[in-house]
Amino acid sequence: MHKLLASFVFALALLLAGSASAQGVWNDGSASRLQHRCVLGIDLVDMIEDLAWTWVGFFGLPQVGQVYYARISLGGLGCSGAWAIPEVKLPRGTSFAITPSNPVRCYLKGANASSPSQLTDGSCPSAPFIGLYPYSNSSFPNPGGSPYSNQFFSFPPATQPYWPLPPGAILTIEFPIISSQALSGFASNDYLLGAANVLDNNPGGPTLQWDGHPQYYNGYGIPSSGAWQGVFVTQGPYAGPRIVYPEPSAQDLTQTTVHTITHVYNTSCLSPNEIWFELYPADPGIPDTSVFEPGGGCTALGDGGSSCFAIWSGLLADTVYKWRAYFNPATLGSCTNVVEDASFKLFQTPPEPGATRYSLLATADGNGSVTLAPAGGSYAPGTPVTATALPGSGASFVRWRFNDGSTSAVNPVGVTMDQSRTIVAEFVPEPGAALQVGAALAALVAIARRR
Repeated sequence: MHKLLASFVFALALLLAGSASAQGVWNDGSASRLQHRCVLGIDLVDMIEDLAWTWVGFFGLPQVGQVYYARISLGGLGCSGAWAIPEVKLPRGTSFAITPSNPVRCYLKGANASSPSQLTDGSCPSAPFIGLYPYSNSSFPNPGGSPYSNQFFSFPPATQPYWPLPPGAILTIEFPIISSQALSGFASNDYLLGAANVLDNNPGGPTLQWDGHPQYYNGYGIPSSGAWQGVFVTQGPYAGPRIVYPEPSAQDLTQTTVHTITHVYNTSCLSPNEIWFELYPADPGIPDTSVFEPGGGCTALGDGGSSCFAIWSGLLADTVYKWRAYFNPATLGSCTNVVEDASFKLFQTPPEPGATRYSLLATADGNGSVTLAPAGGSYAPGTPVTATALPGSGASFVRWRFNDGSTSAVNPVGVTMDQSRTIVAEFVPEPGAALQVGAALAALVAIARRR
């Protein structure tokens, strides 16, 4: 199988053999983001801003029946910030364990603050509410036999409807949970899922309300987008080698270089101790040009763990890359209970300074959603983009409407980015759904008349 680069081997000389459980590190998933068009005053700026980042994680290496903490974080970005409410969906066999000794905790890190501060002003909620995420209700049920609850849980502030999220601020909600069964982190339904209900603080300009999972996500397998993290819960002390990722896992990012970081635990069974890295463009049509510099290394985390990073150079500007770390299968030997995330982490290199960019704003009119490939909404001139309309339950796709007044019934539709564009996917209720609604209304009228 083709890889951007032959995997590079790091000797994990700083890994400590011994303790079977590490309780000092948050295990975070990659962030998802909500984008919209930036409005400054009365002028529509020709760009797509990042309105918010959303990510989730859990603490330590918990065991069945042990209370542990999870968290959801929202990062306010863009030109104006936002108002937002975080929502989470727990792994299977997992419930909240909120008590006076294990309360919900809220933290806010200001744009210029060096560290977060715990909120003690009464705004932190004492318990979650039933969530409103649109793809968590009975209209989109999980498959039959799934142990996964359909419900998201919401953490609004206790003092106002939405959390204020100024540009550069990071809000984190930590909450105690307990699992009644072991979780592998990567099997079906062993995920902590995050979503964010966002009200744009920016007057004017179209925007999306939710950062969350795809419309047809049903709880099985790794979600294709959105904030998520596989959760690991064991029957007893965990002794197998394990790879997890911090957030962010890609740091010191420039147009051509990046440091990728992973945390590694419990490698005493490895001989020699090795971890491999691979990285290449997410778009298979982009040629391999990256060069791996012999750099990086590992630093001790304590409790039998290390933080290891690799340095990549020669990257292409304004390009989405995917990468992962994994154990060298040839050196695993007698290791058992090996846990490593088979999915890839994503990052995008910035464009060259002064480079021309065109924005593509794709929205839905009716019950449906739109995906873009490549994703992002901001593209270099000449980039081909495929927009796909996904009808919601009981709805049908009708046509695309373009900002130049033209329409198209082709789905998916291709768009060449030779200028900034706006496209709208139009959906209408299916005839059967309309008949059902009409029948329901007629029944209500008949009941009212009998009264």
